[in-house]
Amino acid sequence: FAEGIGASGTMLLCPTEERCQKGRSLLRSLSERGVPDPVIPALIGDLRLPSILLFRAYVELTTREEKKKKRESLFNTYKNGLQNILGLDLFQSSSLGVAPLQILLSVDDSLLHFSKNELVVRLQEKGVEAVSLRKPLHTLPFFEKCPCYLNGLAEGWYDKAMLLPCGSGLSLENAREVVKEIHTIVRHFN
Repeated sequence: FAEGIGASGTMLLCPTEERCQKGRSLLRSLSERGVPDPVIPALIGDLRLPSILLFRAYVELTTREEKKKKRESLFNTYKNGLQNILGLDLFQSSSLGVAPLQILLSVDDSLLHFSKNELVVRLQEKGVEAVSLRKPLHTLPFFEKCPCYLNGLAEGWYDKAMLLPCGSGLSLENAREVVKEIHTIVRHFN
């Protein structure tokens, strides 16, 4: 921040000495915490960024990192809790490898004696926000005349996979409760 563009941008928009001082102290406090300037790439050629945008970018960066860590710990909780059940496989999808966005549970009904749909219904009855994957677009009537190239992957995921709750507001204790409910359902059917 000492030589950063962010500091220059803050100074350009401060009409009074008091506001300039507030901008400097904000940047200094972020710098003391060791926060990298998250908006320098956006500032190239544009030094008119107010300090509030710097602060907002910092908050978004930290909340994004916190959400990523939270979702990874949720995935690990599910993985550790469900690893010994034959017929259940866990996957996490991510956006460009940045943060896991969804946690998918694949249910092999030939090994478990119940289908993915039965598991979803039972979990929803217990108050767990488990949902099936959306139907592949090429199977919908609106897209039936559109060309498509199939290898069976989308249909297979739709038939066997479901989404487990993984929002960043979900506590690890709640994830353990979901694992416990899945264990109860597996014991019920086997």
